[in-house]
Amino acid sequence: MKRILTVLIGVYLFLIPWDGFFLLELNFPISPSFLFLGLSILIHFVLICSDSSPKLKAPKFLIPLFILLIYATFTLIWTTDINGGLIEVITIWSYFLTIIHIYTLINSRNIYVIYLLWYYIFGALTIGIYSIIRNGLLIDRFTIIGGLNPSWYAAFLTWAIVACYVVYNKSKTPGKITAVLSAGTMIFILILTQGRTSILALSVSLIITIIIYFITEITVNRTINFKRLNSMHIKKLLITTSIISIIGWGISVVIVETGASERLNRIAEISELVSGDRDDATAGRTIIWERYTDILASTAAVGGGVNSSSDIYTKYYGIENSPHNIYISILVEYGVLGLLLWGTLILLIMKSAFQNNEMKFPLIWFAFIFTFLGIGNDILYYKYWWIGLLIFVIIKNLDKIPIKK
Repeated sequence: MKRILTVLIGVYLFLIPWDGFFLLELNFPISPSFLFLGLSILIHFVLICSDSSPKLKAPKFLIPLFILLIYATFTLIWTTDINGGLIEVITIWSYFLTIIHIYTLINSRNIYVIYLLWYYIFGALTIGIYSIIRNGLLIDRFTIIGGLNPSWYAAFLTWAIVACYVVYNKSKTPGKITAVLSAGTMIFILILTQGRTSILALSVSLIITIIIYFITEITVNRTINFKRLNSMHIKKLLITTSIISIIGWGISVVIVETGASERLNRIAEISELVSGDRDDATAGRTIIWERYTDILASTAAVGGGVNSSSDIYTKYYGIENSPHNIYISILVEYGVLGLLLWGTLILLIMKSAFQNNEMKFPLIWFAFIFTFLGIGNDILYYKYWWIGLLIFVIIKNLDKIPIKK
């Protein structure tokens, strides 16, 4: 049974990055990924009815998120957008329950979790390669299909790139080579999407993670012990850094040779964050954030309710704009309580990452990506954030579940 469940959940993860293609290009009424998820849920239901295995299990660090979703549901009483709010509540609950469903199966059925990561990596990789073959590179911002925000695909790639680090360390030589080639290709595609939030979150988080990981590995009882520089963990870190540097050099050569560098204007504008027009560098987000801070006084107590931020902004400024920042979005829609719950969630995710021995590096990397990705997007309502949280949960279980290579 665990083989069947591994395949069903694996195919679901493989198809997730393809959802936009099926829905927008082929006009499918429903994405095939949901069909495989539905089959796994059906089997799970049968298993629950037929034996005494745990009904549902959840990581403790998700408790603040669970409470936040309850509060979001409660705010339907006063939100300015009841219809839109109801849809958002149903959507985010479905994402949350999907994570609980898969987490329960992983822990109760010993699913081959490393295979799940490979399925997801190949899903994110193949849709990108297919789109390049189909559409070429002569476009301003690469995306898998017209009408799909390139930033969404960029986020899916971000999780897959971190997953490549995990499978690299869990595989033999052929798997390591595949992981490196996959990561290199996806980094190249990520740059072409010009998804600045994802690129910055991935790279800045990696730098911070390397520094923190290095310090924690050579520190014993709050004292730096340089003898630990010879430890296996430090060697892995140095190897990883070297591989990333080589991949970066190779990608820069390819970008220059293909002429793609001439169209990477959005990435070039990142430099404006340090010195220049920050509004231009953030695609107008800084002005939106400043305007939302003027609104907070009227909403910070209990919040305006789920999906209300755009309506509130329209009421004040006559045009519709979402916050494009999860911290502002949470504060506007769910008030101080919501922001405290979100902050607690991030802290518990970070704590959970540091408590993991074998998978500490990628989990810390993930935790910082979660933190920074929310600065430029309202990630609570986006599928790509929930998939990232699911991948985090899967990686978190790698040191507890037997791995089949």
